[in-house]
Amino acid sequence: MASSTYKKMRGLSEDQRISMRKKLFAYCWLDTYAMYAIYIKLLEIVKT
Repeated sequence: MASSTYKKMRGLSEDQRISMRKKLFAYCWLDTYAMYAIYIKLLEIVKT
């Protein structure tokens, strides 16, 4: 989803690109945080 949105940014105005970029960064941050949280939980399970 993020990669297709990134490709669509070429056809947007500057203001729209800035807005979309902010949304993409927020989405990617949340996705990365979720992967980190899963990793931490898995480490806890393995240590038990």
